[in-house]
Parts: sequence; C-alpha cells; structure tokens
Amino acid sequence: SLGFSPDGGRLLAGTTTGRLLVLDATAWTATDTLTAHRGEVNGLAVHPTGRWVATGGNDARVRIWELGADGLLARTPRELGRCGGALKDLVFTPDGVLLVGAAGDSAVYLWDWRRELPPRKLMGHTGAVLDACLDPTGRRLVSSGADGTLRLWSLPDGKLLASQSLGRGRVGTAAWSRDGTRLAVGGIDGVVRLLDAGSLREMVGLRGHVARVMALGFAPDDACLVSSSRDGTMRAWTALGAR
Repeated sequence: SLGFSPDGGRLLAGTTTGRLLVLDATAWTATDTLTAHRGEVNGLAVHPTGRWVATGGNDARVRIWELGADGLLARTPRELGRCGGALKDLVFTPDGVLLVGAAGDSAVYLWDWRRELPPRKLMGHTGAVLDACLDPTGRRLVSSGADGTLRLWSLPDGKLLASQSLGRGRVGTAAWSRDGTRLAVGGIDGVVRLLDAGSLREMVGLRGHVARVMALGFAPDDACLVSSSRDGTMRAWTALGAR
C-alpha cells in the first residue's frame, strides 16, 4: 500500500512484513521506518494536511501515526481499535474528518477519529469488503465486496443509495471519474467494467487483461482510464462511453 503527502514531497509505503516506511520522493531515500502491524499492511491513508498517516493490516488493527515535517514518525500511534476482520483498504474524506475502512468482516467502518468515538459500521455485504472508494467531493462512497456486489453510500450519514450485484469474481478495486459521473470497477476475472455512478448500471465491459485487475485511475480530463493487472500489463482505455 502506498500514499503521497499532499505536497508530493514524501511517499509512505506499507509492506508485507508490517513495516511503515517514509521516503523522500525526490532523493528516493528513507527518512524513517518502523513496525506498524503484525503481518501485511493492506491499508494506508495520508491525511489531507499531511500530518497523520493511517494504517490497517491483517492483524485487524487501525492506527494513526503523526508525521513530522522532518519526515520522522511518532513512535506511539493513536489506536482506533480492532475490527472484526483484516483491514483491506483505508481512505480519509477530503475534509479529513472521517477515516473510512474496508474490512474482512463484511463491514465498512467510519471513524470520527479526532473525537475518538467508536466507529460506525455500514452493513450489507455478505463477504469481505475489498475496497472503499470516495467520489471527488467525499460525499459518496462505493464499497466493493467479495460477494460480488457494489454498494453506494452517502456521507457523512452512511445512508445506502444504491446497490448492484455484478457476480462473484467481477468486483475488486474501484475508481471514480473526476467528474463523479462514472465508476470503473476492476474484476478478479480481469474485466474492467464502467458503470453509471448514480444507478450502478453497467455501461460497458473492457476486456484485455487475463488476470485480476489490481489498480485503476482516470486521467485528470476523464478522457482515459488506466488499469494494471496481475498479468503484468497496464492498459489505457479510451472512448469510455462506447458500448
């Protein structure tokens, strides 16, 4: 798991061995490292101010680390508790108030982390939640589950807006278009599916990968979508509105 500081000066990385690394993004040298979790760090989110880094791991724990201007991490994290399953993904809302987590116990967690309140749990998936992705405004959240469903929630109230079953193996990572009108979903089956963001209706399936889609990203002008896969390839897709 990776994340840049807001100014692009530092790269934060979580490793399969539970380490959290801070790298100078220009010199490409480590400024600090520590053991953050027992087991793999699956989720990492950098706060919009760049002062805090959230991590979540296979140990089901979520921690907030203070990051100094010198690139050094505080040695004592803020503990947000333990989830009912391994953390799969973490993301801060753009205003930095909420931390959103996808967990293996079929729940989406919402932490009002500064107030140190117990997390709210958004329920509905019947398997592990694999990904949690915020729209550009931070007011809508899409969660993707191992049960093959997508669920669209409003924030901060956590109201369910829509749900869609694409079938097992067809749901994994997700990405919003910059204008917030479309969702790209990468499947375990290697297909990239483009959906209408309001209804979650599938618009088109983009085929070419032959293994699980691992990451997705829209270009700033939404004219291009890039996907990467476990098959070792990256693909750039255009004409996204075509059927």
